[in-house]
Amino acid sequence: MTRTARRLRPLLGLALVVAGLLAPMGAAAAHDGHDHGAEQSVVDVVEVNGLLDPVLLEVVADALESVDPAETIALVLQVDSRGSVVPDADVTALADLVLDSPVPVSVWVGPSGSRALGAVAQLVGLADDVGIAPGARIGDLGEPVLSAASHGAPFGLAAGSDLVDGTVGYAEAVERGLARPSPVLLEHLRGIPGFEGAADDGEGTTPVVRTRFHKPGSCSPPASGSPASSGPARSCSAATAWRCCRPAGGRSPCWWSPCSATPSTRRPACRVPGR
Repeated sequence: MTRTARRLRPLLGLALVVAGLLAPMGAAAAHDGHDHGAEQSVVDVVEVNGLLDPVLLEVVADALESVDPAETIALVLQVDSRGSVVPDADVTALADLVLDSPVPVSVWVGPSGSRALGAVAQLVGLADDVGIAPGARIGDLGEPVLSAASHGAPFGLAAGSDLVDGTVGYAEAVERGLARPSPVLLEHLRGIPGFEGAADDGEGTTPVVRTRFHKPGSCSPPASGSPASSGPARSCSAATAWRCCRPAGGRSPCWWSPCSATPSTRRPACRVPGR
């Protein structure tokens, strides 16, 4: 045996002892319910604020179409909307996406003062889970936009329900089983299975997933190829306006398309300006 080998042998033995001591600790970490080396799951929160117009419709549809069940445990619609200004066919297409979502779709009608009315309320009534904040109201469903045969009745209500032309607030919505009490968004998220896990100190629970927000204009235009004054457009009234959109089946990065290039179909053809 060489002199180098004889000098390394004690060190090798020490390394094996240390490895033996650390192995149980590694096994415990792997089974503590938190895989610290894995990518953290997310809850996607989509803000549905204002009338459901073509731009807002696209934001919601994009989130539903691109959701990845391997990454996202639930998609939450934060709703404050008094109705829709898009064709009924577009509302129906959005309802199909809600029902076909590979992850649970939850709705929070909040914060206080928020509303879910008209066709938007009909969409809310299809969600897997609905929460409401004090001071918020749900109802005024109006004439059915969605087919009861294919989509079911919103909230399971009968055709002659008082919510067709009336609304309910926090207490009544909870009492009637239309929604669960969710005073703030965090409380609503806590009611989603998988959002919380045991705290590291063993005392109580803590969020174990990230919360990711989506809203119109939540990303920036590319540095090259777009006008310096361009920004997120909430409507396509200006021919020079640019809006954020994404390639079919993709999530990021944001691509931008001129409003003037929007075809008649619901989803525009996205492209990077200047290319």
